[in-house]
Amino acid sequence: MTNKFVSVLDKICHIGKDIFKVAVPVIEAAEPVLDIAIPIFVPSLAPLWSMAESFVKTYESAASAAGATKAGPQKMALVVAALLPQAITDAQKLGILPPTSAQMQVFVQGVVDQLKAFGALA
Repeated sequence: MTNKFVSVLDKICHIGKDIFKVAVPVIEAAEPVLDIAIPIFVPSLAPLWSMAESFVKTYESAASAAGATKAGPQKMALVVAALLPQAITDAQKLGILPPTSAQMQVFVQGVVDQLKAFGALA
């Protein structure tokens, strides 16, 4: 039974590799479109998204320069702490509830994932 399960997982992995061979170039080609799309479709998030990208890159560079390893949680905490006041201000301007730290972590993780997908972060 275990061999059949491993065989199925192996097939799924091969299919996943094939999908990513096609998807990665498409995603890379879409990066300029996303830079335009975010301000168009979600204009209220564009400044916060840009700020998050900047903080992520800054803290990533600082950690790398310091030789830090496995510092993901610390970098996340720094970015969230830096962004949260602006996010709260933006929420007040929009008349919506302010985000929690947990919600900001999800937002920042989305920025990190985008940067990684496009090769802007290692």
